[in-house]
Order: sequence, then structure tokens, then C-alpha cells
Amino acid sequence: MKYLKLFESFKDESKDSLINNEILKAFLEAALWSTPLPEDFQDMGDNYDSAYGIYDFSKEAILKALDHINKFKILAVDLLDGMIESQVGHDLWLTTQGHGAGFWDRGLGKIGEELTEICKSMTPLQLDIDESGKPTFY
Repeated sequence: MKYLKLFESFKDESKDSLINNEILKAFLEAALWSTPLPEDFQDMGDNYDSAYGIYDFSKEAILKALDHINKFKILAVDLLDGMIESQVGHDLWLTTQGHGAGFWDRGLGKIGEELTEICKSMTPLQLDIDESGKPTFY
């Protein structure tokens, strides 16, 4: 129930207001620069960041990302003290996606290993392009 209340509280905020969240900003940025564009869109560049920025995501996509972030924060609440929010967002994306970097290689020792295990237990979001041509998550 605590989790649902957190998520519901975001629905009435504007997209720009939501993107002011540092964890979310870093999560979206990492998603864009680390993910190759689908083959049909390769004329726009190699990765999503060559064609899109964080303000190109729809509000629905941002809410999905916030949902993912909040699930992680609830599971990792005792492990995040003292961490820089942008590092959390960046590492959350990279670790859940199985990239060769993330929490485990930040020099956090056992905490980094525990955060990595939490990420491995989560279903990763997949970045794609919606019917309106904007980046989205599914």
C-alpha cells in the first residue's frame, strides 16, 4: 500500500515537474545513451540520445520509469543512504539492463553487490519508440 500511494502521488504532476527528480533524470539519460535505436530508425543515429532527449519521453513513459525507480527504492531503502541521486538513477538503468557497469563496479563493496542483486530481481524496462515517434518504455 505504501508503494501505491507513492506512485499515485505522481499522476497529477506535470511532466516537467516530474523530470526535476535527479534519479529519474539520470535514469532517462542512461537509457538514451546506452540503448541502440531500432533498425528502422538507424538513419537518426546509433543510440537514442542522438535523436532524443529526456524531455521527449511522454508522461506515461516517465510514470513507468518512476514506477520502476520507486520499486527499487522500496527494496533498497536501507542501502541508499549517502549515495548521490544521479548515480543511483544511472546505475539502476545500467545494472537492470545487464550492462558491464553499475552498482557492482562503483567501489561500494557489499552494498554494491546487494544493490546489484536487487536489480537482478527486477524486470528490466525496454526502451522503444511509440506510435507517435517518441521514446517509451514497455
